[in-house]
Amino acid sequence: MTMRLFRLLAVGWTLGVLVACFAPGELVEPIVFQWIDKIAHFVLFAGFAGFWLPVLSGKHRLAWVFITGTLLAFLTEAGQYLLPIGRSAEWLDLVADGLGLLAGYFLDRWLAPYPTDS
Repeated sequence: MTMRLFRLLAVGWTLGVLVACFAPGELVEPIVFQWIDKIAHFVLFAGFAGFWLPVLSGKHRLAWVFITGTLLAFLTEAGQYLLPIGRSAEWLDLVADGLGLLAGYFLDRWLAPYPTDS
């Protein structure tokens, strides 16, 4: 996979995170089982880290992904709390987001070496 395609996937995944987290409540109901939203948060943020880490370079790429991912997590929870979309904000969602970011990091380490432009 070329680096350009990987960058497009990273941007697309990030947009998907925003769409999923800001979808109206009636679109995400009914809940299949109690913890499905935590699993969704985990997977969304694991993908965020997993797609962004390979496309960034430099010694601060890990910090950039974790800081940006954490800000995105807080933004989505604040939006779910403040916007009239029928969603609720929960601290456990932030925990799932953080664990997802860590899982994405370990996925990145496991899948290295990175794709090239060749």
